[in-house]
Amino acid sequence: MDFLLRWYYVIDEEDNNPYNVWTRQILRELDYLKIPIGTGNVIFPSGNALKYLKDYFDKNAEYSSPYDEDPRDIRAIGFSPNGDVLQGNVYQKGILEILNEYQPEE
Repeated sequence: MDFLLRWYYVIDEEDNNPYNVWTRQILRELDYLKIPIGTGNVIFPSGNALKYLKDYFDKNAEYSSPYDEDPRDIRAIGFSPNGDVLQGNVYQKGILEILNEYQPEE
């Protein structure tokens, strides 16, 4: 089994907030294990991150999710347990029909 260290940065990798400093310190301390290190993910101000990490974010800055994608360029889809997907339901329509009828919200 291959392992890969994954971690998160608040705002971005270069930001020197206490959370990121601590993350880099932990990664250095784990270096002796010689586990490959993956790229870090970014925590942006939304949901629980905004609730619990608000002190790290500039109240006057505008942030956008680094994970937003173009809704017209679908490369992967996820199904809800009840069959909902892209404004349709696979228990009611075929997936190709749902994909053809999909209209992204602008």
